[in-house]
Amino acid sequence: MRLTFEAEGMASSGERPSMTVEGPCRTGSDITRIEPIWIPVSKIVSEKASDMDLTFPDNDGVTFKFQDMTGEWPRRWHLTKLRVYNDAETNRSIELSNDALRAIGSKPVVLAWPSKDRLPTSTH
Repeated sequence: MRLTFEAEGMASSGERPSMTVEGPCRTGSDITRIEPIWIPVSKIVSEKASDMDLTFPDNDGVTFKFQDMTGEWPRRWHLTKLRVYNDAETNRSIELSNDALRAIGSKPVVLAWPSKDRLPTSTH
């Protein structure tokens, strides 16, 4: 699955910084729910905030792509797009835009990252 987030309150040349998180869509013991994709915030913010692709060997095949970065890590990210797809059958996918996501839930999905000096020591 692919989740696309945009930064709140920042822009570079008129474009908001974006973070695309892509990883496997897995279910646990309850097949009606998908397992979370862990975002290793501490590892990400230890990198220089720039346009880049990141992967971490211990993060189960999850990739991160950052675009239109300003040189400073955003603290808040809003989910703007969700795509669930099948690698083997590319024509089979579900994609929800920002408008569709807002119509489904009463509140937007927001990731709030702590400031760099307040990050936990955990990798997730």
